[in-house]
Amino acid sequence: MRSKSLLLVVSIVLVSAFVLSACSTPSAAPVEEPVTATEAPMVATATEAPVVDETVAGILPEVDPSAVTGDIISAGSSTVYPLSEAIQALFEQEGYTGQHTLSSIGSGGGFERFCKTGETDISNASRAIKDSEVEACAALSPARVPVEFRVGTDAIAVVVSKQNTFLTNVTLEELGLIFTTATKWSDVNPEWPAENILRFTPGTDSGTFDFFTEEVIQKPQGLKTLDEAKALVLAASNLQTSEDDNTLVQGVEGSPYAIGY
Repeated sequence: MRSKSLLLVVSIVLVSAFVLSACSTPSAAPVEEPVTATEAPMVATATEAPVVDETVAGILPEVDPSAVTGDIISAGSSTVYPLSEAIQALFEQEGYTGQHTLSSIGSGGGFERFCKTGETDISNASRAIKDSEVEACAALSPARVPVEFRVGTDAIAVVVSKQNTFLTNVTLEELGLIFTTATKWSDVNPEWPAENILRFTPGTDSGTFDFFTEEVIQKPQGLKTLDEAKALVLAASNLQTSEDDNTLVQGVEGSPYAIGY
């Protein structure tokens, strides 16, 4: 479907919220004041109607799935993956008969396939596209202009095993130590066990990894670059990274001394 597809970046933006868990209320919609007949707005004539480019405005044009031909290839964030699966199923239910390939490889991996090699039609991401990635898209032949379509906002949950009985609350400073230089839990807090910290985190291609490292390590420690913060995280002992969320969940469940996000 490459020749006809809309080049699309589907994104879920992470917010700076961390929830410690052992495994918002929505705001009210604004109520518009009723408009009386005497206050009826003037209707512009056809010649005065503004022309809105839907893609520039971040609005996707309406598509009839049964009329779409060719195959669709999408890849990227594991955060967006379940939503993409649901959208894929709905698209097929509504008449799409082509082949849709969907891969969970992390936001960075998705952007690489989208912008560096031009392999995919859709890039799923849990972070905004970087300037360097936009430039890589423009360098393709033919050039690509990514269109971002935001589908949601999520927070990061920091999790421990149900067997963990000592960790009920942590400060941002403690969290930074847990995922960098501390070796044992007692190195962070002497009241915690003198047992090795077993760390399970998303891989380096993950937008979630980038966000967590920036908010928990780089900013609080005053590091100049995100790469410095990443180096600290990746140098930590007993660290396992994976782009597969199920691998992280199984790792955390396996020990009372494990932690992940």
